Amino acid sequence: MSDSLDNRSKLKKYIDQLTDEDQQWFEVLAQYLIQKGWTADFPVSQFLAILQANQLHFSDENKPRRFLDDLEKNGIIEIKRGKARRPNRVTLKFYMYRGPSLEGCVPLDSPLYIKRSTDSICESYLEQSMKPGKTAAFLKIKAAKHTGKTSLLIRLQNHAKNKGWSVGYVDLESSQFSQNNQQLFDQVDSFLDRFREIVYQAYQIEGSSRSNLLDRLTSGVRCTSYLEQQVFTTSKKPQLLLIDGIDQIYGKEVQDEFLWLLRTWYEEKMKNLPGKTVKWPSIVIAYSTEPYSQSNFRESPLQNVGTSIDLDDFIADHLLGLSEIYGLEWCEGVENANKLMNLLAGHPYLVNLALYDMAIHNINIDDFQTQATLPPYKPFNNHLRRYLDILNNNEDLKQCFIKIIKGETIQFNDLIPENLAKLGLIKFQSGKPKVRCELYNIYFKNYLGL
Repeated sequence: MSDSLDNRSKLKKYIDQLTDEDQQWFEVLAQYLIQKGWTADFPVSQFLAILQANQLHFSDENKPRRFLDDLEKNGIIEIKRGKARRPNRVTLKFYMYRGPSLEGCVPLDSPLYIKRSTDSICESYLEQSMKPGKTAAFLKIKAAKHTGKTSLLIRLQNHAKNKGWSVGYVDLESSQFSQNNQQLFDQVDSFLDRFREIVYQAYQIEGSSRSNLLDRLTSGVRCTSYLEQQVFTTSKKPQLLLIDGIDQIYGKEVQDEFLWLLRTWYEEKMKNLPGKTVKWPSIVIAYSTEPYSQSNFRESPLQNVGTSIDLDDFIADHLLGLSEIYGLEWCEGVENANKLMNLLAGHPYLVNLALYDMAIHNINIDDFQTQATLPPYKPFNNHLRRYLDILNNNEDLKQCFIKIIKGETIQFNDLIPENLAKLGLIKFQSGKPKVRCELYNIYFKNYLGL
């Protein structure tokens, strides 16, 4: 065990002593190999292409080859040299994430992104819908905050581009939906006109989206008619429209109008019917369930529309893979992963906070658990405090949650238990509500005086 720890310490020291340029080279190499499952056929020409794609230039054409040889010599990579003109196979043996703590969307090139089963499910639905004569897909990615919705959406965008599809991406949370420092979510006509313009721009169509011929139509009909005539029927490629931040319109004036517009598209434009050719794109929307749970909406125009995608949590294998990326020295890997699973139940955001904290402060899993489950509950205190504020501002949610923590029977004739699940505080197991993870149990027992 000590030999293994000593070896990892040597590898860390080697990486730390690389020049700034060499560290950049190693980072792009590692990110490529991690995305390929830590090993890939890798001729030197491939490395040259990756360096050039990342604007990393070199004057000596032999330097990339020497760089790879030096990494192999020091145990960072393993190279199995191909025979009979077959490419070399390179395996990454050691990596240590050196970036900032992960907050918000995981960048497309980040090694910290973990592909889950929902990634493959979404890709499969979309690929099936792009076949001739098929109904366009309508996917609804929904989950509580900090669970990876936007990160998945941008990877579906990248998947679509790699397939050669025509793809547009619209984020309702962006500054594009504000005017004179005021959001447009309480102005139906202005919002739908802006949405139409942004979709038009997202598909990179040249020219203005302005059309005086449609001014006499209602804003919803105007939006639909224009997109159909000027965007969706102009391309012969398979098409995909991604809409992020749907939760931004919850409780706003535009909510029902916009959601009914999407429902109308699904029912009238996206289905494959006899004598009708589908010209509408497949649509994927993503939204947080948290503001919805706090607004007491009992029904949505999007009920029974399309396919709901619930993001799954990390499993122990995901934690093991991430621990390697963070450079943690886990000799008892499976045992440590299980300990963290017991505490956090695979919550993606909390898992990354935990692993980053252990890596930065060089502490083991047992010391981390002690730290995380006692005041001030670092590094989770901000996350936990946000939930506590929500509960303290909603007495019904708070009292229901207290009963669940205590294991008492609750009534299911209202939306409160369901809203706690949408917040991400509980999960239903065999029809029974359970606190989402042990960390929440410990924290809220303390702060709710239980």
